[in-house]
Amino acid sequence: MKCPSCNAEIKEGSLYCEKCGEEIHIVPVFEPEIEDTCRQTIESMTKGIFHARESLEAQKAGKDPYDQDETYSGEYAGGSAGKPAGDNTQDVPLRNKRIPKPVIFSLIGLAFSLIIGTVVCLTVYFTSDGYKQKCADEAYAAQDYAKASMLYRELLEKDKYNIGLKEIYADCLRGEGNIDGYIAELLEIADNSYATQAQKLSAYEKVISIYDEQGDYDSARSIVEQAGLTDIHKEFYCNDPVISPEEAKYELPQYLVIKGDEGAEIHYTVTCENGVQASVIADDEIYEGPILLQEGIFRISAYAVNERGITSGQVKAVISIIPAPPDKPEVFPKPGEYFEPRKIKILDYKEGSGDRVYYTIDGSMPNSGSYEYTGEMVLLPGMHEYRFIRINEKGIVSDTVDGVYNLILECNYPAEEAHDIIMNRLFESGIIQSPEGHLPGGSRIDVILRDIKWYDPSYRYIFEEVYCLEDGSYQPIGTFLSLDFITGEVADAEY
Repeated sequence: MKCPSCNAEIKEGSLYCEKCGEEIHIVPVFEPEIEDTCRQTIESMTKGIFHARESLEAQKAGKDPYDQDETYSGEYAGGSAGKPAGDNTQDVPLRNKRIPKPVIFSLIGLAFSLIIGTVVCLTVYFTSDGYKQKCADEAYAAQDYAKASMLYRELLEKDKYNIGLKEIYADCLRGEGNIDGYIAELLEIADNSYATQAQKLSAYEKVISIYDEQGDYDSARSIVEQAGLTDIHKEFYCNDPVISPEEAKYELPQYLVIKGDEGAEIHYTVTCENGVQASVIADDEIYEGPILLQEGIFRISAYAVNERGITSGQVKAVISIIPAPPDKPEVFPKPGEYFEPRKIKILDYKEGSGDRVYYTIDGSMPNSGSYEYTGEMVLLPGMHEYRFIRINEKGIVSDTVDGVYNLILECNYPAEEAHDIIMNRLFESGIIQSPEGHLPGGSRIDVILRDIKWYDPSYRYIFEEVYCLEDGSYQPIGTFLSLDFITGEVADAEY
């Protein structure tokens, strides 16, 4: 279709020319059923009018407009063939019943009135808001958002407080890709005094969702605060991480712990000044767990980044640790190769002195959670890197003593594997409820390697069953089990 003013192409359904603004008068498209009914009614009325007119003209000319064979008898026409049985009334020719002229003119006027009334009614219907609403709903259902939004906009000009209509109109704008208009319409709903609280909340949530999809978290956060939804939409905020221990001076080594919001990634930097030396322990690294701060002045900074990439503020702390370390453990024998079972002793260990000695056998740095030395211990077969520390009553850690020990014996089962085999044996025999040593009531049993003994033809591990106490210590049960170095056979043992 073209504009009658500027001859520009006009989209179907448009009421105005997009080029010159000329109003377009659209002839409504009638529905087929209504159009057929109107046509039949008008044709019937037209035939009646022309038939009446022919009768009138025939009378003026002095002619008989009726068939001479037609007669009228009572209430029946068509002669005696049309009368009921036993009716003896005399047939009267139909020409004796003529239509008066006033009646004919009245019928003609009535017919034209009906035609005009029908046209007016149809025109009113097809230009009414109800019909426009129907067309808009059909266009919306067919996802013809351009046509639907145009019709809804016209309806809103007459009913601007219809919030339900404004919500559908907003959806049409989004369907058209007019995101700015969509947001503006939703914010207008949220600020409309005629909207219910649920409608306002729904409008706010839709705007927040759009900004979230766009990655415009500042705008999303602004709407969240405007709507008072900060407790619900915490995802648009990232709180500052918390550093512990607090900024202070300590004599004991401390574990640096940094906590942030759930799901947030913490980045941290740590530098250490120890005397005249300064070192960088971490430079904008991702925090994965506690970090032991042993000695020096530690300068720490950290910030968090949540799942949406929103960054918190940066927090800083200075933690000073100036310990007075105890003497390091005196270990015997010295590291080296051995060809017979040996036991390792801490020569300066004094039970009950308050100092505790901890060790590892895999080269890792020991701490208060490592194995605790409580007396001479078996040198394990194979090559192991032992490390020992002493921690005094104040928690100050000594320097580390380390060394590689290699006990060369024919052995198919390392001590760790032998331990697990013994625990499984106890589980299978029903002494414990799980391979981890659990007992009814929550207590636990474990086995400790006490010695390596020669039982011809091979060496055997000697393990003792112990109760594990809540304070981390254990209580011997007095039951011993052995495991063969070569075959892995488990047997009761006397020790």
